Amino acid sequence: MLHPTLKLSKNSADIFDLIINTLAIEIEWEDYMGLLGLDGTMVVVGIPEKQTPINLWTLIMARRNLAGSVIGGIRDSGNA
Repeated sequence: MLHPTLKLSKNSADIFDLIINTLAIEIEWEDYMGLLGLDGTMVVVGIPEKQTPINLWTLIMARRNLAGSVIGGIRDSGNA
């Protein structure tokens, strides 16, 4: 995933089928969702501290999906 301080270009829109978001910080959700193509999916495994604002229009009109998974940290996975 791109570093959250990088600017996304207009040419970047609608190019990914899958984005796995491992960032546990605030990001520009609309910009990242705009990178997904038709039927694209963003899977979120890093949970930011603040509530995440998502415009449902961005999901519904482009048939995009947002999914999540609780995978735990290194200690939880037994790799400590």
